[in-house]
Amino acid sequence: MKDRRRALPAILRDPVQGLTVLGLWALLALFVIYPLCALLIRAFFSDGGFSLEPVWAVLAQPNHRRAFANSLLLGALVGVAGTALGFLFAFTVARAGLK
Repeated sequence: MKDRRRALPAILRDPVQGLTVLGLWALLALFVIYPLCALLIRAFFSDGGFSLEPVWAVLAQPNHRRAFANSLLLGALVGVAGTALGFLFAFTVARAGLK
């Protein structure tokens, strides 16, 4: 019996864990994947077919272009700052012998 039980995946051995994982995937689909797909459909499809017209309409407005540029700048700065901070922590741990 033990050998057969070990052959089962962990999710099947513990039903609560399986339901938790299933619930988390359902919440991910509901709150992340569905809105993202709806946004992409609205952005790239117009009058029943693929079109870049909605994208160009948004990018024609200066405020939207400025917001897009600010988002790219913020993302780049956060990436650089996070990398620098991570390097400083790693360097400190390596040089000070902290473990």
